[in-house]
Amino acid sequence: MTGGPFEGYRTVIHPQLSFCEEYKRMERKKNAALGVNEIAKRLGVGRLRVYAMLEAGVIPGIRFGRNWIVTRHAYGEWERTCGLKASLAGG
Repeated sequence: MTGGPFEGYRTVIHPQLSFCEEYKRMERKKNAALGVNEIAKRLGVGRLRVYAMLEAGVIPGIRFGRNWIVTRHAYGEWERTCGLKASLAGG
């Protein structure tokens, strides 16, 4: 065995970033979306209600196959404006 069990695998690290900066960047990417369970907990409702709100377009989200993707930014804006559409909330 020349390269060990991880031969052929490589970690892609941005050349201009230190290891700590790269780790922080990866953590931000991982935490960029909210799950249905977390949204349900924040709103104090059940998962099925969150799915119904996503289907109806009440909560901003993108359906990807059987999954819903809700970015923290979009949810935060929705929460900040009490669920109003961006065009209505601005004025």
